[in-house]
Amino acid sequence: MNLSDVLPKPNTMTFFEAAKWYLAMIQLIPKIKLDQKDSENEVEKIADDFKNHWDMKSRLRLAAALSLFDAALHSEFFNKYPLPSADEYLGSAFSCIKNRRKAVAWALFQLLRITEAELATIPGTISEMECDTNEGVHVFTKEGWIKKKV
Repeated sequence: MNLSDVLPKPNTMTFFEAAKWYLAMIQLIPKIKLDQKDSENEVEKIADDFKNHWDMKSRLRLAAALSLFDAALHSEFFNKYPLPSADEYLGSAFSCIKNRRKAVAWALFQLLRITEAELATIPGTISEMECDTNEGVHVFTKEGWIKKKV
C-alpha cells in the first residue's frame, strides 16, 4: 500500500470521519511502504523501523486534521489524538526495559496501539469501524483488525 493512495483530500471530512480514518490507518502503518535503510545491525534496523513508523503516524495525523471541513477543529483533533515525540516513546520504554531491542519493540507496540480514550471519541460501536484494503474489507474489534465476513 502506498501512502499517496490512502491520504484523504483536504477539507473533505467531518471530525468523526477524519477520526475514524486516522484510527483505522494507525493499524495499517506496518503495511504502508516506507523508505527503508539497509542496516546490518538488528537493533539499528528495529530503531529505524520505529522512527519510520512514528514519521508515518505523524503524517497520517496531520493528513486527518487537514481533511477536516472546519479548520478551526485542527487543534481539537490534535488534542484528542496526541502524539508524543519519538524520543518520548523511546525514553519511556528505555526507563522500564534495559534491553535495547525489547525497549524499541515495546515503543513500537505503544505507537501503534489505539487507546480506549481514542476509541471513545468515535460514536457507535467499535465494530462499525471498517477499512477497505487490497486484501478486502476489515472490521476493527477489541482484538484488532479482522477480515469482514461476507
